[in-house]
Amino acid sequence: MAPESGSKYPDLRLISAFVEVAQERSFTKAAARLQLSQPRLSMRIRALEEQLGFSLLSRNSRNVSLSVEGAALLPAAKQMIEMAERVLATASEINCAYSSRLEIGAVSFRVPERWTILSTFLSAHPNISVTVQTAASTPLWERLREHVVNIAFTLGPVPADLQSMVLSKCRIGLSVPQSSPWAVHDRISLNDLRGQSVVLFPRVPDIELHDRVRAKLAPYELQILDFPEMSSEAMTQFVAQAKIATISAQWWERDHSADLHFLTIDEIEDEMELHLVTTPGPMSDAVAKLWTMLSHPRSERLDAA
Repeated sequence: MAPESGSKYPDLRLISAFVEVAQERSFTKAAARLQLSQPRLSMRIRALEEQLGFSLLSRNSRNVSLSVEGAALLPAAKQMIEMAERVLATASEINCAYSSRLEIGAVSFRVPERWTILSTFLSAHPNISVTVQTAASTPLWERLREHVVNIAFTLGPVPADLQSMVLSKCRIGLSVPQSSPWAVHDRISLNDLRGQSVVLFPRVPDIELHDRVRAKLAPYELQILDFPEMSSEAMTQFVAQAKIATISAQWWERDHSADLHFLTIDEIEDEMELHLVTTPGPMSDAVAKLWTMLSHPRSERLDAA
């Protein structure tokens, strides 16, 4: 029961054993309060005496009394126990506050589903405080690892060291202004676009998906413009002003349905995935509530919340 090698501080369990015996003046009563056997309690007292270098108790067959050194040490020992209890109480308060707070990371590319999810969750749990940080997926994964956020909505394949679930998938297609002649159709072939200029969604949300779609466009002699900004508002404004078609996820068109029309592309069946991501291991109460709600099928999520 000696302290860890190299430690100059006594084990709190040894101090607690001493305080109980000193207050009860009985090994039997102290052992019962600590839920220890009497031999185990005696071992703790001896270990503390050995570490401190003096006897703490005077023992005889009828009672237990404090030695002079033990009496001098008792007030400080009690303070140590009280301080430990304050540490535990403060830790409990911190855990309580943390468990009722969600620090959410979310991709800056607007995905309507995430707002629906948060609205449903906040309606069910109004006492949980929620803040949202926006960034691209890769920085959000790093913020999760650093515990800057405790859960995140991200796009694209999730690194293996993080825990994730797929929330929804959205097909890649062609978004055009409502004034475009193509807006009267629901599907289009890349042959119809041959030689045209199109804007391609940025690589940031999903590099593999971007490159895979770009490779499928290559045989059709398209003039491909990579949009530099990861902003649906900026892309919408550009499409409206430049009157140019954009290859993007259908989420974008849903978010701007008054301005844009979405067409599926015959040769492209790829989808962009929205993930809910957190770190492995125990979850805070707030994170667990959101995770559990979203683990249910969509039709059951409202009831699960």
